[in-house]
Amino acid sequence: MSTNESVRVLVRRELLRLAEIEESMAAADAASVPYWAPCPATVHGHRAAALALRADADRYLA
Repeated sequence: MSTNESVRVLVRRELLRLAEIEESMAAADAASVPYWAPCPATVHGHRAAALALRADADRYLA
C-alpha cells in the first residue's frame, strides 16, 4: 500500500468515526424527549452531519 493509499484509508476511517459520533449524539438527543414529542432540531442536524460525513468517506473508496 502506497503512502497516498494509506492516507486515504486513514481519512476515510476518521470520517466514518466522526459520523458514528454524530449518530450517537442524535440518538442521545432523541432519547431525551418523550416518544410523542417532536424530535429536537439537533437530532436532524446530527443525522445530516453523519450523512454528509459518510458521503465524504465514500469519495475515498474510488
